[in-house]
Amino acid sequence: MKYAAKVTPPAEASPSYIPVPTAAAAPITSQYPSLAPVPPKQPAAPIEFVVIDQLGPGQTAERVNVTLGGRQFGEFSLSPQQAQYQISGTANSAGLYAYEITADTAFGNLTLHCAGSGSIYLVDGAKYYIQASYDATPCLAGLQLGN
Repeated sequence: MKYAAKVTPPAEASPSYIPVPTAAAAPITSQYPSLAPVPPKQPAAPIEFVVIDQLGPGQTAERVNVTLGGRQFGEFSLSPQQAQYQISGTANSAGLYAYEITADTAFGNLTLHCAGSGSIYLVDGAKYYIQASYDATPCLAGLQLGN
């Protein structure tokens, strides 16, 4: 419903009365764009990404378990016969997701248990690599955005 105010000038001309021309007034939305109607948000598009693990120098085997966004994402099992493995995944939208990684990695007769958790920003078409820091005690594992 549209309302209009009716202004009636005083019977005698008064210096305090100044008529305001309504045709010259600009719409509020052109003067204050923040008041413009906001279009409804489109649902976020699903994204696809890849998580990759590969044996590093001196590694003879590795078994890695990845949880992403509170759900089991995948298990990687590497050996000299399969030194790289990748798993494709999808998410409802780009954004920050929590992850947890546990891994057992072998260097000949020596086996190290690695673990790590954190958050990573997932984007469409990206590749993420499982990384480990063997200098730390205990061994730390994480995800890193790759090329």
